This record gives sequence, structure tokens and C-alpha cells, in this order.
Amino acid sequence: MKASPSRRVPYGFVVIRRATWLSLMLVATTVTAIEPTKSIGPLAANGPQLDRTLPTDANQLAGESEAAVLLLVQSHLPQLAGMLDRLRDANPRQYERAIRDLSRWVKRLESAKKRDSKLHGIEVDLLKAETNVDLLSAKLKVRDDASDRNLLRDAVDQLHQAKTARVRYDVQLAADRLDRAKQQLQSANQKLKMLEDSTEADRQHAYVGLLRKSGRRP
Repeated sequence: MKASPSRRVPYGFVVIRRATWLSLMLVATTVTAIEPTKSIGPLAANGPQLDRTLPTDANQLAGESEAAVLLLVQSHLPQLAGMLDRLRDANPRQYERAIRDLSRWVKRLESAKKRDSKLHGIEVDLLKAETNVDLLSAKLKVRDDASDRNLLRDAVDQLHQAKTARVRYDVQLAADRLDRAKQQLQSANQKLKMLEDSTEADRQHAYVGLLRKSGRRP
């Protein structure tokens, strides 16, 4: 069955970003609902599942990336924890895709934290809002539900607010840079004017001073 074309969402952003693995997570959760939920995260009993066909270095990097993603989920996206764990058993390929997608956010948040704690908080809010929209979109893809439609509408509004906050931060950052550039330009113009207004007498005075410093008489 061919996927139906995406509808344009108000404010110019698309709610379904990478909902395939989210949909599969929901299916896996439904199918295995009677099974006990395994722990997920750095303290999981089995730890990250490594691909034994990969070189040792690649396996180490994959394991570190997975551990970082699971810590991210534990800290900011706990609603994905159980579903991710079940997806790992039900569809390893899509699980790896989910890890790759979320690992981009790990790097993004790490970069934001190094730059500015305020930016880090804004990015966390954006991650939560995007994930909420994607998750609700995936739920509606699996089963249509009026309640989820209402939740998705609210989630779209929250995502809009989160994106607005992110762009507002960029605008303020650019404005601060512009202010600093204006101050630097003003200072440079003042120095230029001083040089342009200097007279022959000023240069002669500087010349005489240099001779005296050299121990020579003018």
C-alpha cells in the first residue's frame, strides 16, 4: 500500500519527520504488551547490543552512541524507553535507525550545552516538542483516534512555540553581534579620524621623540 501524501501543516513545518520507526515502536509495544518491560538505559542488564560483524572500533563507537542515546531517552524522553526496548527485539534494523536519529540530537544538545545553558534548555524543549509531534503522528498512522487528533493539534502548537523560541534566540544572538560590530566600527572610525586629522607638526613631534629615545639629538 502506498503511503498517503503528507499534508501541509500551518506555520510551514511538517509534523511527520521520521515516523517509520516510531510507528514500528508502537506496533511492537502493542504486540508485546503482555511481556514485562525490560530496563533501558545505562543500567540495563544486557547493556547496548553490538553488531558482532563490525570491526572492534566500529562496535565501540556504536556502543558509545547507543549508550548516549539511552541516557538521553532516560533524561528527556522517558515515554520512548519501553517502546525502544521492544523495537530492539522486534525490528533491529529500525532500532538502529532510531539510535542514529536520536544520536544526532545527542550531539546537538552537547554542542548547545557547551555554548550556552539557555540554548541547551531551548534545544531540550524543542526535542521534546518534536518527539511528541512525531509520536502522536505515528500513533495516528497506526490507528485513527479523536483524542490523539486533539493531542496532536496541541502538540503542533507546542512545537511552534519551541521553534519560535529557538529562532528568537538566534535573532537575539545576531542582534548582540550586530551591537558589538557597531561598537567596533565606531572605535575604528575614531582611530581613523585621529590619523586623518593629524598634522605635520604632530608627525614632527613623534619623529623628535623617537630620536631622543635613540639617544640622538634632533
